[in-house]
Amino acid sequence: MILEWLLSPVDPARAHDVGLALSWHARIMVLGWGILAPLAILTARYLKVLPGQNWPGELDNKMWWRCHWMGQSTVLVLSAAGVVMVLLSGQNTGHEQVHRLFGYCLLALGGFQALSGLLRGTKGGPTSPAPDGSFRGDHYDMTPRR
Repeated sequence: MILEWLLSPVDPARAHDVGLALSWHARIMVLGWGILAPLAILTARYLKVLPGQNWPGELDNKMWWRCHWMGQSTVLVLSAAGVVMVLLSGQNTGHEQVHRLFGYCLLALGGFQALSGLLRGTKGGPTSPAPDGSFRGDHYDMTPRR
């Protein structure tokens, strides 16, 4: 039922055919940036301590991190699929210059965020001590790598 609604035109009386590839580009981007990205951000912000968690005995619950990481990664994959949909459409009227510029900037920033996550280094601190027992780590010490 919801799929039928998503596939139907906004105004059935007016012809507005953007093509299959562009319509799926829009759906993919709404799912990624309108739904999944905000959910991943809210997960990172509000679900670090869960109801029923033995806090402060259990300090490093990874559930929020996995949800955030997988959500943001899914958004980047969906964004790449959305770009492929635009390129497959073959439509280039020139009227969408600003939209295209913002889209490519957003993809570049998302790529930089993913790269910085891959390069983030060791955590350190009381919840993740080094093998020698010290609290050393790129995050805990705020090293230049961080």
